[in-house]
Amino acid sequence: MRAVAEGDDTFLRVLYADTRTDEMSLTGWPQDQCARFLSSQFELQKRHYDQHFGPDGHSIVELRRQPVGRLWLHDDDERRLIVDISLMAKARGQGLGSSLIRKAMAQARRNGRPCVRLHVLSNNPGAMRLYQRLGFTMIGAEGAHLRMEWRPTS
Repeated sequence: MRAVAEGDDTFLRVLYADTRTDEMSLTGWPQDQCARFLSSQFELQKRHYDQHFGPDGHSIVELRRQPVGRLWLHDDDERRLIVDISLMAKARGQGLGSSLIRKAMAQARRNGRPCVRLHVLSNNPGAMRLYQRLGFTMIGAEGAHLRMEWRPTS
């Protein structure tokens, strides 16, 4: 992993679109309309994350020196928040996501954070199964997202 740098915006846009491929295929929209929609959604998300979490903790995930994803963490006194974890389709299902989450959990434990929290779309059962396997439990809902939490054992 490495910190996000000036030239990473192009990759981050491609990654964002890649994570929404299945969703876009259901719209029936022409390719150019999908591209405009995804570009505007990327900008809104970027602005929101920058405003609420700042650039610290925003990392590019690399595999064999090639960018394949991102991890955005945010720590406060109450918790470690996994703001976003996204992997390109070609990098999923290989244990990379599990490894990144386990590292975030270990860092939270070492730094005395009482919990790790994340949000997951309620229509993403694969991600929910992964988080549950790693020890996360559901603690609530916010719109289309479920809030999940992991607490270290003593």
